[in-house]
Amino acid sequence: MVCYFCIMVCVSALFVFAVIGLVIYGYFKSLAFRRVVADYISPLLLLLVGILVSVFCKKVLSVNGETVFAFWSTASALLLGLIVNRAQKRLLISQIVNRVSGELLEIYRHLGANLVVLNKIDTTKGVPSLLHIRKLEITKYSSLSDGETLRNIDNKHNQIIFPMTVRVRNYNINVDVLVEYLKSPGRSEKVFNEYLEGIKDVTMGLRYKIGECLRELEVEYKLPDCPAETKEIIYDKTRW
Repeated sequence: MVCYFCIMVCVSALFVFAVIGLVIYGYFKSLAFRRVVADYISPLLLLLVGILVSVFCKKVLSVNGETVFAFWSTASALLLGLIVNRAQKRLLISQIVNRVSGELLEIYRHLGANLVVLNKIDTTKGVPSLLHIRKLEITKYSSLSDGETLRNIDNKHNQIIFPMTVRVRNYNINVDVLVEYLKSPGRSEKVFNEYLEGIKDVTMGLRYKIGECLRELEVEYKLPDCPAETKEIIYDKTRW
C-alpha cells in the first residue's frame, strides 16, 4: 500500500511540475500561448491530478475520495491562483514593453527628422523661425513620462526604461534652452551655431541610446530611416 501511495505521489508531483513547467516555458513564447496555458491546460492538469488522487485514496487507502478531492480542489485553486497572477503580471509587463518600444521607434524617427532640419538651417540666411526649433521637442505625453509605466514593470525592465525617460527629458531641456536663446534680445549668430552643433550631437547620441535600449528590451524592431529631405527652412525678417 505504501508503494502504491508513493507511486501516486510521484504521479501527482509530475503533473504539478508539468503545470509549472508549461507556465515557465510559456514566458518565452507568444502571449496567446501563455493565455492557453493559464486558462485551459493548467486547470485541466490540476483537475486530473485531483481525480487520480481521490480515486487512489478511495480504492487503495479506503479513504473518502470526495473529501480528498475537495481538499485537492482547494489546494489546486490556490496554486492556480498564484500561477495565473504571475502569468498576468508577466503579460502586463510584456504589453508595457511593447508599447514603450513602439514609442521609442517613433521618437527615433522624430529625431531623424530633427537632424535633417538642423543640418539644413543656414544662419547666414537669417534667424531661423521658432516654428522649426519648437518642433524639435519630443512629446511629453507618452508612456516614458507616465509614472504608472515604471510602477507596473519589474526591476529588470525598470533599469532599462528609466534612463531613457531621463535622456528624453534632458533632450527637451536642450530644445527649451535653444528656444529661449533664440527669443533673447542679446542673441548672436556665433553662440546660436554653437548651441545648434551641441543639439545635433545630443540628437545623434539619443538615437544611438534608443537602439541600445531596444536591444536590451529584447523586442523585434526595425529602426526607421531618416527622411530624405524636409521642407524649406523659414527665416525671420529680423537679423542677428
